Amino acid sequence: MTDSLANYLAFIDDSGQKEYIDPYNRDNILRPDKLDRAFWLRNYFVIVALTVKREDIARINRAMVQLKLEAFGDTAVEVKSDWIRNPHPR
Repeated sequence: MTDSLANYLAFIDDSGQKEYIDPYNRDNILRPDKLDRAFWLRNYFVIVALTVKREDIARINRAMVQLKLEAFGDTAVEVKSDWIRNPHPR
């Protein structure tokens, strides 16, 4: 079975601080006291990609809509990872 790239869609998103400080640079390694919990809560940057078969998109969308209805009683909801880590912006 041959699967062409045309059969897939990729969804790419980024999250984090625009002013991201590299926690693995030499200065931070030499000063580990800088890397406390507060540092990690405010200093991260992530890029993620999800690849989905085009034929599965409608089914996945219906499942996500159903989950939103069950959890929030509304489909116009966007769950942000920041809300999971920090209760203040919820």
